[in-house]
Amino acid sequence: MTLREIIGRIRGKAKAYEIKILKRRSKKYGFILEKPKPLAVSEMAIENYFKTCHKKEALLSYVIYPFLGPVENHHSNNQECFAIAEILNSLGYNVDVINWDNITFLPTKKYDLVIDNHNNLVRLADYFTGTTKKIFHATNAHWLYQNSVEYNIHYNYFLNRGIAVTPSRQITPSNSVENCDAITMFGNEFTAETYGKFRSKVYHIPMSVTTRPGIVTDRNISVAKRKFLWLNSHGALLKGMATVIDAFAATPELDLFICSNLANDGRLQEVVEMEISTNQNIKIIGWVDLEGDIFKQLVKECAWVINTSFSEGGGGSTLNCMAKGLIPLISKSASISLPDKTGFYINDNDANTLISVLKKVCLLPDDELMERSVNASNFVSENHTLEHFMKRYEKFLVDILAVSQPRLQ
Repeated sequence: MTLREIIGRIRGKAKAYEIKILKRRSKKYGFILEKPKPLAVSEMAIENYFKTCHKKEALLSYVIYPFLGPVENHHSNNQECFAIAEILNSLGYNVDVINWDNITFLPTKKYDLVIDNHNNLVRLADYFTGTTKKIFHATNAHWLYQNSVEYNIHYNYFLNRGIAVTPSRQITPSNSVENCDAITMFGNEFTAETYGKFRSKVYHIPMSVTTRPGIVTDRNISVAKRKFLWLNSHGALLKGMATVIDAFAATPELDLFICSNLANDGRLQEVVEMEISTNQNIKIIGWVDLEGDIFKQLVKECAWVINTSFSEGGGGSTLNCMAKGLIPLISKSASISLPDKTGFYINDNDANTLISVLKKVCLLPDDELMERSVNASNFVSENHTLEHFMKRYEKFLVDILAVSQPRLQ
């Protein structure tokens, strides 16, 4: 053992002994010393993430996770939030970051710009000045619309099946749209219209995909055109699962693969598994990684992605499937504006309507389906990559802030 190691051990033991004595003395006077508990994500605040010395200050209230470690791709909001921070930095802002649900953070400085994803524009309103530019980054339909439609769907499910399932996609009330200068929004006109008279504040931004666009070259379209993929996270009833299951139960010649985190929907998973137990054409796969082998195999086997969601703020899961050449069969409320010769809209979320559409699209010639598959993938690669998101978002900031021209061309 070297002299340095011996000294290190002595110092370590001395420090431990000092702490032990301090604890005893504190206990004698009625105090108990404990290690401070780590802050919850909802209480964290990162000041001046890029350690810059710009003249302007910006607060980004969105998702803090990509600033605590690697930027993961399990949801597009991670890469998009980090990209927003990078853009702000490039436009001359020191960037502070908090999570959207932070209710403890209080500003200690004057902010020139605040971008919020939920209700901090309202909560912190007294800390902003008349020159603070306030932007609401909307990633859902308006909370009043989504909350009401979800409860209606769950109530109808109860009336039809006698099963009461607690809604899992309820949004906490927020009035940020009334307290902002502009609204950035994913989605289509359906999403914007749920914001009523505040529609005039909306600036559409393309949602980015987390998977790489590219056609599956070894897909047998003649077989795949009878196979459909339903890919969503939790909140399956709001996403239209009941409509889809009813339709495929009536079309046993077609296959449906359900990829969803049903475990987050309480008793719904047990109910659905029992309901489809006699339908061999409906299979529950569960949650899938978009970069994993299961998703790659499903993309190879299926020709279609189906989405009858009643409320969306961008349709990210469908866009990721389209990136791989799956043809979209969606409701207007799935919030994606489809170009010609790409996919098909379902005029309403009724099972009988869907059955009629399913029977028709499966009769389309293979060459037309191949063309639509290519168009779907090209549409995503030309409109919904992270690069497209960054260009559009920077242009938005340049326009609303009247700053220098965009650096991203």
